[in-house]
Amino acid sequence: ARNTYSQIGNQRGLASSAKGLGDVYYICNKYSESEEQYILARDIYSQLGFQLGSAQSAYGLGGVYCIQKEYSKAERSYIHALDIYSQLGDQHGLANSAHGLGDLYYLCDEYSKSEASYIYAHDIYSQIRDQLGSANSIQGLGHLRSAQREYAKAVAAYLEAQQIYRRIGDMRSLANNLWYLGKLHLKQHRYGEARLLVLEAAALYEELGLEQDVEECDEFLDGITLSTQEWLSQYEVLDIIGNGMFGVIKKVKNKRTGEISARKDLNFEKMTEKDRKQIVAEV
Repeated sequence: ARNTYSQIGNQRGLASSAKGLGDVYYICNKYSESEEQYILARDIYSQLGFQLGSAQSAYGLGGVYCIQKEYSKAERSYIHALDIYSQLGDQHGLANSAHGLGDLYYLCDEYSKSEASYIYAHDIYSQIRDQLGSANSIQGLGHLRSAQREYAKAVAAYLEAQQIYRRIGDMRSLANNLWYLGKLHLKQHRYGEARLLVLEAAALYEELGLEQDVEECDEFLDGITLSTQEWLSQYEVLDIIGNGMFGVIKKVKNKRTGEISARKDLNFEKMTEKDRKQIVAEV
């Protein structure tokens, strides 16, 4: 199609084909080729004065530059797209560009800018009733809170996004969400919950035929076992407190801090938070 458009001098068609190739190369992880096509499309659209096409190409370039870690170029591209979408009154394009900036600023550790961009995107998505976009922006805030070690807020954001993914039936996004939650729980040494979440994510990835993602989940689960064993090795058993509904409860001391607490063996770390609270209540 591109050769035909070129032969007949159809610049609009040529730009559209270049934009399409940019999208294809991006999906195939061929970022240099994608960049080349997006630039070609952007330049032609600009010459023709077709603003929507220019904005779409600039937005595509923003994504490419983010992956290539050319963050200054990515910021310029996203802002350029955002400005055009704003002029056109294209709310969906505006929200997408704001979300792209949120991702970019997150990668650059500019958390206040990232938060503002995600919230702006979320507000627009909510107004236009784009549930997927809204969920993605909320999940972006979850990543941000996790990076800031505000784990309770991160969990709340991930769970809010998860409800939307389940409601709209987006299984790929749901699997990713479970994966992120699993990694977040691992940061907090909540090994049992992390394991259950990643197992659910792995099952979804397998249903979707995403073998590489399944392998990553398997590696993560192997790591949880090692992390749990290492974590439990920090404790010295002082006494057996009793035999609760979940098994033997031990009084232990943290070898590093001297803190005394009640713990179960490895099985304790596989339990849900609700079950752990029951154990504490028994103690």
